[in-house]
Amino acid sequence: MVKDNNLMCGFSSIKDLIKSAFGLDHFQTNTIIASIGAISTFITSYIYDDAQAIYVLLGMILFDSMTGILKAFKNNTFSSAKLPRILVIMVLYVSLLSLGWNLAKVDDLFSWLPGTLYFGFISTLVISIIENLHALNIISDEIYGHMKKKMKLVQELFFGKQKSKGD
Repeated sequence: MVKDNNLMCGFSSIKDLIKSAFGLDHFQTNTIIASIGAISTFITSYIYDDAQAIYVLLGMILFDSMTGILKAFKNNTFSSAKLPRILVIMVLYVSLLSLGWNLAKVDDLFSWLPGTLYFGFISTLVISIIENLHALNIISDEIYGHMKKKMKLVQELFFGKQKSKGD
């Protein structure tokens, strides 16, 4: 005997079609994944053309903040009043990068701006992380001394010798 098939293109009802098409059985998971996609699209459309670069920048801000907080605990100088600085730095960096990238899209005169801002922010964070890791005794005095000497050499190469405050 042949069973009566009431399926509509393989779905038992319009509700079954909608549940399958839009993943309503796993709504929270799909919402999270779709939100990540929307954020990435927003970043690549309005902030910078490389979402991974933004994620690296934000990750470095968080790592710098974490090492700074550990350093403050070690030196007994921790203050929760300074924690909002993390969010302010994130918003400032991303806003300036967005401004630079959008200016570069408008006129080739500003094509150098996004890269300069991005690598300026990255180098600021790297130097801060190195200083924090040295203060936490994770980087030895010898390695820190070499790094500081190289940074000073680069600074002198581009900006010349700086006069000390006593001169």
